[in-house]
Amino acid sequence: MTQGISGKFWQAEARTGKTRQFIRDIKRITRRKFTTEGKIRIVLEGFRRDTPIRDICRREGIRPSTYYAWLKDFMEAGRELFDAAARHAFKTYVNIIFSIDTVIRRYYHQTKTIE
Repeated sequence: MTQGISGKFWQAEARTGKTRQFIRDIKRITRRKFTTEGKIRIVLEGFRRDTPIRDICRREGIRPSTYYAWLKDFMEAGRELFDAAARHAFKTYVNIIFSIDTVIRRYYHQTKTIE
């Protein structure tokens, strides 16, 4: 008798697993896909602080955790751009300093040879 119950349990469990997979597939297929521009628009709207984040998320049909994940990505991308710009500015500054140093050295050597 217990073997019959055990078999029914595993059959039901197998059906449940298939059902869960079916539901996951449906959610994946019907999930809203936001463009990069749409994500940026939503994040920037949150920056303005005119509307609470929860209201923006409710209106757009996203979870607040999704909004904050997008915000984190947005901030990291901005930091990377800033770091790249800062590196470029530093390299330019160093090149200018070396150029000035070269000019000064040449001038110094010219004045030494004239004397």
